[in-house]
Amino acid sequence: MSNKEETKTKEETNLEDDFKVAYHLHIIEIKEQLKIAKGAIAVAEAIAEQYGIPFDSDVSPICQTYTPTTLPSTLAYDLIEEITGVYPGGDTAGWE
Repeated sequence: MSNKEETKTKEETNLEDDFKVAYHLHIIEIKEQLKIAKGAIAVAEAIAEQYGIPFDSDVSPICQTYTPTTLPSTLAYDLIEEITGVYPGGDTAGWE
């Protein structure tokens, strides 16, 4: 056992134990919700691809932009941003 482990307070140990319990109680629920979200995002991507419309997603903490492969390359990015509020990612398609 390391010195750090030996010097843990009861409060630290209880916090770690509580975290472990919470993890095991809720990780399946979290994964189920992420699976649902993944499905919804796939539908949004398909719609974007079908109509060539880029979009921003506020479901990501880093606010990623999705640029469909079907986005017409002849459209000016400034026009796309004016209409959609999204500035497409240059030559990058997909999530940025």
